Amino acid sequence: IKKKIMRQTLIKALAAFVTIASVAFAMLSCGGRGGRAATQDEGEAYLSSLTKADTASLLSIADSCMTLMANGEYEKALAGVGYVDGETLDVMTPEMVARTAATFKSLGVYGFERSGFELSSAEDNIVRYRLKIGGPSADSGAAIAPTTGFAFNAYRIDGNWYLSLKQ
Repeated sequence: IKKKIMRQTLIKALAAFVTIASVAFAMLSCGGRGGRAATQDEGEAYLSSLTKADTASLLSIADSCMTLMANGEYEKALAGVGYVDGETLDVMTPEMVARTAATFKSLGVYGFERSGFELSSAEDNIVRYRLKIGGPSADSGAAIAPTTGFAFNAYRIDGNWYLSLKQ
């Protein structure tokens, strides 16, 4: 009789555990889908709020920065570029601008080609480039000029676009 009672108690406990685990799993999986759906809805709302003029403005700002770099005006190009510090977008300090400009100068950036862009949310947009490096004389005898990838993170804050260097 004791074994029978223990067996019934064990079966009831196991059934209760399975029920609780099933409910917990269902709640977690529904919550997960809800989070993804909310994020997807926010992304769709953001994208539908953008106009062609918004996109053209972003690309114009980014291309202008790249044109200045290609012309050797690195400090001027980087003057309006920020960096992300935690949750804040700050303007680069003069020291940061000088270090970054020195890096671009050492690469010998002399041209660029926009290779694409992605708009996802106010905080998650990317503008990609292929930078021609080594100086114009480096590709005069070569069939293909050396290039390297580069990207900006773009942020839309209060209707204005801001760029930061892609980390």
